[in-house]
Amino acid sequence: MKFAVIGDIHSNKYALESVLEDIKERNVDFVISTGDLVGYLPYPNEVIDLLRRHSVLSVKGNHDEFISNCTSITKDEFDQYTLEKKQASASAIYTNYVITDENRRYLKGLPSYLKFEIEGINFMVVHGSHRDISEYLYEDEEYLSELSMTLPTDVLICGHTHIPYHYSVNHKTFIN
Repeated sequence: MKFAVIGDIHSNKYALESVLEDIKERNVDFVISTGDLVGYLPYPNEVIDLLRRHSVLSVKGNHDEFISNCTSITKDEFDQYTLEKKQASASAIYTNYVITDENRRYLKGLPSYLKFEIEGINFMVVHGSHRDISEYLYEDEEYLSELSMTLPTDVLICGHTHIPYHYSVNHKTFIN
């Protein structure tokens, strides 16, 4: 069984289209996302629609969680924001303004983790860590060694840091 892992797309539909095209050539059985589908860039609806169309399994990232818990804003409300507020929170305000109700519900319904087993190896997919959606896991031997003692699976696949790594300690494997 072969699967692909993507994450921290942050509303970048052009990068996502390119990655999905490459994945298609690699003959994988399924695709998993470590979350943060939205945020920063201007295509949250297009990214969610692409992921759904390609049956990508996803967990909820911290940006997804934030937007899913926001109340949609109207144009009048948006126009009343000060320039300072718009500049301080431009990405969140924009995403909250343009995201459809259906896609907001989709984000809200994403699980905080996925677990599966392949050939006797237990995997867990999260955004930050198995303890907290916003916890950053860096390639730090001491920290990951300590964290491995509470990891309920053989492999933890996460995102959030935007820094890829693969690290094994105490018979546990961390993949970012």
